[in-house]
Amino acid sequence: MDTKRKEEIALKAFRNNFNCAQAVVMAYTGDRDNHLLSGASAFGGGMGRLQKTCGAVTGSFMVLGATLGGSEAGTPESKARIATVIQEFHARFLNQFGSSDCIDLLGFNINTTEGKEKVSELKLSEKVCEKCVAGSIAIIDDMVSVYKR
Repeated sequence: MDTKRKEEIALKAFRNNFNCAQAVVMAYTGDRDNHLLSGASAFGGGMGRLQKTCGAVTGSFMVLGATLGGSEAGTPESKARIATVIQEFHARFLNQFGSSDCIDLLGFNINTTEGKEKVSELKLSEKVCEKCVAGSIAIIDDMVSVYKR
């Protein structure tokens, strides 16, 4: 499946109340992997609404780990390889979006009434979150094409 189609799937999921991490995961698994999708539920709002690492990033880490982590996940070589992949993804996300923390990306505390109202009023879910989800998928696909060789 091409990148644009994955982005469409992820954005549809996000618009249907799945969080950013779940949306990214669904672009790669659909709803076939309920275990992975359930795991991703913990990462919305920057990890349980702590507004730490963006859900699109943590969902991407899950996808990259599942895709490139290797069956020998406990070996030093495998650990080093996936660490390199994750660090590269993170650097690319930072380069594109300026931060990987939900609070910085949105600029408002989503745990307050005022913050929620501002995010809604300014349509930041569409302007920020959707771009992070789609951008993450583009980065993943590019990285998988390089590392899967």
